[in-house]
Amino acid sequence: MKKSLLLLAIVVAGCSDAPKNRLLPGSYGGNHISIIVELQRTQFLFDCASGVVEGSIPLNRQDEFNVTGTFMNGGNAQNVDHTPHPARYQGSLSGAIVTFSLFMPPDAATPIDIYTATRGATPQIAAC
Repeated sequence: MKKSLLLLAIVVAGCSDAPKNRLLPGSYGGNHISIIVELQRTQFLFDCASGVVEGSIPLNRQDEFNVTGTFMNGGNAQNVDHTPHPARYQGSLSGAIVTFSLFMPPDAATPIDIYTATRGATPQIAAC
């Protein structure tokens, strides 16, 4: 009986949607942030701004990440510079919650802001 329960626990653990060394695909939402994770791209939507990381976001053994991508101000506002600028996204995953800092330029020591998003939660962002 104990052997059967142990086997069942191993099978269930193998079927969970726990991270396997990358941020899981899906939508993450929070205050002032929406993250859309796909296998080939991750899109960040902020209040009146956006960002992109090409490829998946890898996680280290502590479920942390530190990746470069782009950041673009202005949302869909007209007469605004929409030029993508280099940016760094550094953060961690805890269960279904992603917390990250946005750094511009990528080698900046102080983040522009810190965001928290939960997998499956509705984002609360302002469109411009």
